[in-house]
Amino acid sequence: MEKLKEHDGQFLFIRETLNRHDGQFHRIMEKLEQHDRQFLFVMDKLKKHDEQFIFIMKKLKQHDEQFKITNKKLKQHDKQFEFIMKKLKQHDIQFVKIDKRFDRVDERFQKIDERFDRVDERFQKIDERFDGLEHQVDFLAEKFMEHDARFDRIEARLEETATKKDMSHVMSTLDKVLGFVTKIDQEMTMMKHGIKRLTIDMERVKPLVGLA
Repeated sequence: MEKLKEHDGQFLFIRETLNRHDGQFHRIMEKLEQHDRQFLFVMDKLKKHDEQFIFIMKKLKQHDEQFKITNKKLKQHDKQFEFIMKKLKQHDIQFVKIDKRFDRVDERFQKIDERFDRVDERFQKIDERFDGLEHQVDFLAEKFMEHDARFDRIEARLEETATKKDMSHVMSTLDKVLGFVTKIDQEMTMMKHGIKRLTIDMERVKPLVGLA
């Protein structure tokens, strides 16, 4: 009987132990189910990560292509900038040449101005000479009028008391006066020719200075 009681006690212990084992197995199964759900969640996340990595790699490849295109464009821009800089240097050289040409033009204008100054001086001298000639012409006209009056008186006296010697003296005086008048006439002609040459020079110079 004691043995049976021991056996009953052991069976009770075994039964309680098995009950505990059932509870533990139940909790383990719940944990495993939780793990399964977590694994499904993890796998789903990993699948999404794979898709994201694929998308990222695709984007990175697109970026690589864009970088290649950008680098190619930048190289083209570098060549274009080099071409532009070369052109600008050529323009600088041309501007230097143009500046030198303007300097030469300025020098020519300076020389033309100097020539105009000399021409003005010559015109001033011509005007002065004309004033002098006009004064001389007026003086000669007065003298001629006086001489005409004197000649009239001389002729009147000659008609009365003229001699060959007197006639010779009168003719000599007339020849001197005629020679003086001829000299003045020649000077006037030379002055006219000089003025004509100056006028021609002025007409040649006008197109050069933009006055034509």
